[in-house]
Amino acid sequence: MSRIEKIFYEELTFPEVRQIVAEQRVALLPVGTIEQHGPHCPLKVDNACPSAVCRLAAERVPDDAIVMPCVPYGYGGVN
Repeated sequence: MSRIEKIFYEELTFPEVRQIVAEQRVALLPVGTIEQHGPHCPLKVDNACPSAVCRLAAERVPDDAIVMPCVPYGYGGVN
């Protein structure tokens, strides 16, 4: 079994998912809100930050971690 170089779950094939599970890699799950930050920031900023932190962590230990897709939640109404 060769080592899988990918760190993002959504880039894996089904056989690679099975290998990742067998290796017992830690799943890093970024979670963020969708909300307004005024006129200067996009709504995705609270998703981009945890996604970046998880990516950086997985890059440091690529044999031990896999980054799951970000889970966005919330609703930012405009006043």
